[in-house]
Amino acid sequence: MMATLNPGDEVLLLAPAWPSYDGMLKLIGAVPVHVPVKRDDYHPDFAALEAAITPNTKAIMVNSPNNPTGAVYRPEEIGKLVELAVKHDLWIIDDMIYATLVWADYGYTSPSTFPGGKERTLTIGGWSKGWAMTGWRLGWIGGSTEVANAVKKINASAATHVATFLMPAAITALSLEEETQMMADSFKERCEVIYQLLDALPGITVPKPEGAFYALCDITGTGMSDIEFANRALEEAQVQLIPGSLMEGGEGFVRISYATSMENIEEGVKRLSNWLNSL
Repeated sequence: MMATLNPGDEVLLLAPAWPSYDGMLKLIGAVPVHVPVKRDDYHPDFAALEAAITPNTKAIMVNSPNNPTGAVYRPEEIGKLVELAVKHDLWIIDDMIYATLVWADYGYTSPSTFPGGKERTLTIGGWSKGWAMTGWRLGWIGGSTEVANAVKKINASAATHVATFLMPAAITALSLEEETQMMADSFKERCEVIYQLLDALPGITVPKPEGAFYALCDITGTGMSDIEFANRALEEAQVQLIPGSLMEGGEGFVRISYATSMENIEEGVKRLSNWLNSL
């Protein structure tokens, strides 16, 4: 963002979006523009995106598989996002940190594979999710030589580089296939279980997660706000959830992570079920 944006530049975020994007953009004086996704499946609303573009729009942030929604954008949708970016001469910042964790019939799709996408796509990834190396602060960026050189200047002045002794571990991680697939398979199994359990809860609607390890639940059918729901779930059911309104465009949703044991998933949803059915 520091390498490609100026103060006052607007960036489209598919809302609800991971809230750190907001802070990053505001830190450099850029303006986050939250464009709600479709509520039934959390996929892009292209009419809304087109309507949100102004002369100040400079980039669109793509996060697929998505946190917090669990949506994985279809290849044709990524193609349409590229067409939109080409039409309005926008950067595409492609946060593909969850790319190895996809449960849909189609996989992660890079915007750079579509005509006009390569020269405007900045691909951001890392080891945190697919290799369970959260906290190691290891990542990568792919893009044009001009952008890469600018990023290098910024990073050299801010962090120099990641700790040298971590680099061989990162290389080894990239060679692992069986182990990472086992982990992905276990997440997929947990996804199936939590979806079936959540889908049976009264007053809650949840599209089936397609990737990452989150389920975003529409709780408006309970008559509670997401803040009230999360507070009462914590106090009365002893289950901690993330209220969606902490993220712009997330009002009426709560986020649940299934990056935990099957026992915790089953116990947690059982507590929610007992609590909701007692109301």
